[in-house]
Amino acid sequence: MKNAKRIALILLAFIVASAASAGATSVMKLDTDALFTGADLIVAGTVTQLQSRKIEGAATPVVTDAVIKIEMTLKGEAADAVTVRIPGGKVGEFGLMVPGSPVLEKGDRILLSLEKGKKDFYRIRGFHQGRFSLIENPENGKTVAVQDPFRKIAGKSEMCESEETDCPMSDPVKFTLDEIRRIVGKKP
Repeated sequence: MKNAKRIALILLAFIVASAASAGATSVMKLDTDALFTGADLIVAGTVTQLQSRKIEGAATPVVTDAVIKIEMTLKGEAADAVTVRIPGGKVGEFGLMVPGSPVLEKGDRILLSLEKGKKDFYRIRGFHQGRFSLIENPENGKTVAVQDPFRKIAGKSEMCESEETDCPMSDPVKFTLDEIRRIVGKKP
């Protein structure tokens, strides 16, 4: 009987500890004004470098730092490049996927709505909502920022009907760069 109580207490402690450490990704939907006007920095550029690393004792034990070479700044002040930190990544054999986090790949040409992080990095505002692919409109040659046109979101298989790498959205959110400038009050 004494062993049964001890085992029950150990199991209970394990369950409580597991529940305390388990977390869910919860992201509030941002409207257009909140997404852009609340940003510290809005930049268009290309992902030139990705590096994942472990952070001991952090809520997210693996992060990926992405270096974005800036083509243009639509809000705020920035150097030639910024570092953007994304939760999750792969270090050696250990990988962590945070559902809903944006996915960046080397060579992606993107527009990001960013918030200043604690140190020398930025975070994407609204998680995946602040990531836009830059696409040239073949009809007029103008650049359009399209929000997640291929659902470049971690855990997207839950949202897509197929397991394809690229799962196009039926009605993606699109903005011209001039529309974004008008929203944040910056003249071209």
